[in-house]
Amino acid sequence: MAVSEEYNYACPCCGGDNSLLIDLTAGSRQQFVTDCEVCCRPLVISLCLSGTDITDFEAAPE
Repeated sequence: MAVSEEYNYACPCCGGDNSLLIDLTAGSRQQFVTDCEVCCRPLVISLCLSGTDITDFEAAPE
């Protein structure tokens, strides 16, 4: 079983394409801060997992 999954999303600030590895073992509800790969602004990532499926994902400016 995979312990991480790649997820692609658009930055809410610049619209740039981003990808990140989701740790599937870190719990069903996760929230963390990461920088946009394009504009470098900090983004708050919130997500919910059901098993290995991402059921809800949000990227918002910090």
